[in-house]
Formats: sequence, C-alpha cells, structure tokens
Amino acid sequence: MYDITSSPFDYGGLTLKNRIIFSPTTLGLSEEAQAARLEAIAAGGCAMIIIGDVPVGRHGFGPDLFSKKGQAHYRRLIDAAHRHGCKVCAQLHQSDSDLMAILKCARHTHQASEPR
Repeated sequence: MYDITSSPFDYGGLTLKNRIIFSPTTLGLSEEAQAARLEAIAAGGCAMIIIGDVPVGRHGFGPDLFSKKGQAHYRRLIDAAHRHGCKVCAQLHQSDSDLMAILKCARHTHQASEPR
C-alpha cells in the first residue's frame, strides 16, 4: 500500500511525485502564517496542495485574485510549495452574498429573539 502512495502519479497529464494531496482548507491564519504552514506541508512530502476559498473577485476579506496584492500573496504560496517539488492548485470562490443585507437580517433576528 505504501509503495502505491509514494509512487509518482499521472494526474491527467500532470505528474505528481506521489499520491498525497492536501485538500482545500481555509486555515484562518495570517498571510505569513499561511505561507509558513503550506511550505511545511510541502516540505513534508505532499505532492499537491489545493488552496481553499481563493476569491476571484473583489470582496474585502483578505487576499483575492482581483488585486495585485492578492496575486502577490498567492505567488508567495506557490513559490514556497514549488521549492519542495509540490504542485499547487486553487479552489476558486466567488461569493454571491450581500454581506450588508445578511448583517441587517442577523440584527433583526437577534432583536426579535430577545426576551421582552
């Protein structure tokens, strides 16, 4: 079993060094801590990291692919993983939520549920 796990794998034309893939996860870390964590995962032998919840549009909650700053952040993550022969892909995310409408609803629901 371990021989199969550690053997190279053709993933639709992309060769992975083994069959270990880190699933998309929102780590809830600062940008620096996220880069360090993903580099440690790559250094540990992971063949591919899927970065979770990567926003493609402007949203205001951390790095996104819309801004040059966000693009630079994801470039740092990719470079850190590539130093260890680890491939990177992204779980793209586009929110259709209207945060202000949700907050208004949440306040209304909270006020309605308070005892009188």
